[in-house]
Amino acid sequence: MHQPNLILFPLSNVELTDLLVFAYFAQARCNPAQTIDYFTSFYTVCQMVATMTDEPSQTLQSFVFEERERGRFTREDFQETPAILGFGVGGTLSVEYGDDVPDDFVENAWRDAIRRAWREGGNGQRLSTANDAFRRIAEMRGSQALWKKWEQAKDGGMTPERAYSTLEVPAEIDDGMLITIFSMRVSSPFCSYRCEKPCVDTLRGLGRGSAKSGG
Repeated sequence: MHQPNLILFPLSNVELTDLLVFAYFAQARCNPAQTIDYFTSFYTVCQMVATMTDEPSQTLQSFVFEERERGRFTREDFQETPAILGFGVGGTLSVEYGDDVPDDFVENAWRDAIRRAWREGGNGQRLSTANDAFRRIAEMRGSQALWKKWEQAKDGGMTPERAYSTLEVPAEIDDGMLITIFSMRVSSPFCSYRCEKPCVDTLRGLGRGSAKSGG
């Protein structure tokens, strides 16, 4: 097969940086839904440039930092995200994350992570990390429903009361009972939230029954 002759023009670091940034922004503007892939590719090229030159471009490094500050992340960054919400081996949910996990389940995992962070002292970093993990999952899935939930929560912040209310469980419920709720949902992972609600109501009743018997 005939290969066309390629004419290579020498580029200065400044010109290369400008071209990379222009290409990244042009792609992201034309197809915002693929921004994760574009940033992943852009970051990979930046790493290659850094290893091929004696002096890595400060401009590129600054640009990557600025994009991360805007919430950009690579597919490699995302690998650690589901575990923050309790997914994976050894996670609190005992469920492997995948595209087949329903949005409702992801949302409840997020709210449970927020609840646990508040219960364990309300550490600001943990709360921020849980919220960011939920945002990344929503963006990776391209889920408008999850993205809307995140936007609604980010302004006023997620409080324990809001998390309990959304999970439809009493504030006094212990961790073991919440894990049981998730375990019962796992048995029918494709069930809608309306379908799962009777399980929550039943466990709520059990919690009240235990409180009465204990009194």
